[in-house]
Amino acid sequence: MAASPHLPFVPRLLCLAGLLGLLAAPLGAQVQSQTLPAGFDALDGSGSSTSPLGTSAQNRWQLHYDSGEFVGATGAIVIQEVYLRVDENEGAVSWDHPSFEVLMATATTDYQNGSHDTVFDNNLGPDRLVVRPGTQFAGSANGGDWVPVGMTQPFQYDPTSGNDLIIQLRTCGTLTSGGFSMDTEVSSSPIGGARYGHTSDCGAASQNNGSDLVSFIVKIDYVPASPSIVVTPDPMVAEGLAHFEVSQVDPFGRIYFVWSTAGAGPTPTPLGDLEVSEPMVRVPVTYADSTGRLAFDTIVPVTLAGETFYCQAAVEYDGVMQLSNAVAIPVQ
Repeated sequence: MAASPHLPFVPRLLCLAGLLGLLAAPLGAQVQSQTLPAGFDALDGSGSSTSPLGTSAQNRWQLHYDSGEFVGATGAIVIQEVYLRVDENEGAVSWDHPSFEVLMATATTDYQNGSHDTVFDNNLGPDRLVVRPGTQFAGSANGGDWVPVGMTQPFQYDPTSGNDLIIQLRTCGTLTSGGFSMDTEVSSSPIGGARYGHTSDCGAASQNNGSDLVSFIVKIDYVPASPSIVVTPDPMVAEGLAHFEVSQVDPFGRIYFVWSTAGAGPTPTPLGDLEVSEPMVRVPVTYADSTGRLAFDTIVPVTLAGETFYCQAAVEYDGVMQLSNAVAIPVQ
């Protein structure tokens, strides 16, 4: 950990134009897409399944994808949409299901060692989140089409943690389907994903079907998770130490801190509104380490006693400049 006395409190006033001049990289996070397992964007899977949309039977499935399949992610990501693919050998198909629910979670079990539990809930981490509520799902498509599930909530997942991703699908009620197949991959060796489910009961607690070597092929849209800054303690103490941690930065990426005691903004910039008011102070550019993180301690000046410390950072992440969260901490 770097010891940087007084680093965030370098007394250099920063005009807004000066800050914007530093942010020369492209603006805004770009939506990225990939298939799970990886590599099936233009490649049809070798298998097929009528679940979850092409059958009239209720069903519940857990799609378990290895963390190593997220080939474009360098840190945490926010998944915005999931797509299922109709098998390319199908023609025009349609479905109308009264309840189709999608849940996501970081897995508590591991694909690589085949530890996926037969009890569904035992595979779901504490961050489990229903990203599409169990409402009607009707539509039509053609063979080879990607079908968006219609996520209403994004899900943050960090493949660099080494923990896998679970996408759970529950299709309930009296299902109406023309009887068609969805795209899967079947292999004699590990393929980076697997499916485990119950083929006739969407409320079942345990699976009655599953294979480590069969996987639904899905596609996800995602953006890098927002950069994060954490400052402790809260409140800070004048003449005491404050600890700063920044994460979700490119390896060796640039970090520009600004701080103020004048208020929480908003101060408009092309990156969005800074939650720091002018006049604000700039810290000379600092850099993340090889893991995309920065941590240091610094002494809180006695002159800040009784003030509220407002701080935010613009950081380089996924090749673009993004704003971190803002912090507002009283100083005793």
